[in-house]
Amino acid sequence: MKFNYTLDKDNKIIECHEIPFDATKPFIETNEIIRLGIDKVIDGKFVKVADEVKISRIAELKRLLADSDYLCLKHADGALSDEEYAETRAQRQAWRDEINSLEN
Repeated sequence: MKFNYTLDKDNKIIECHEIPFDATKPFIETNEIIRLGIDKVIDGKFVKVADEVKISRIAELKRLLADSDYLCLKHADGALSDEEYAETRAQRQAWRDEINSLEN
């Protein structure tokens, strides 16, 4: 179903309606129950509050990976030994595993 919506300053849906539908106004398409004042629209997509926590955690984990990319390069260039890089490698794998888990 398609719904036109209105958001508050925190991107929470404060109003939505299916009829009359106006394709020229912001809308989302979902079969989920929309909880006014709780659920959000982020980047044009309907997000249940529980999903928002996942999205935030995934973004944080990706930042951690990006912030440690330089250590990968140092290891690849030989500036860090396998032993020096082992802990970072294990941590980065744990972050990737958590991302994969959250995305599933």
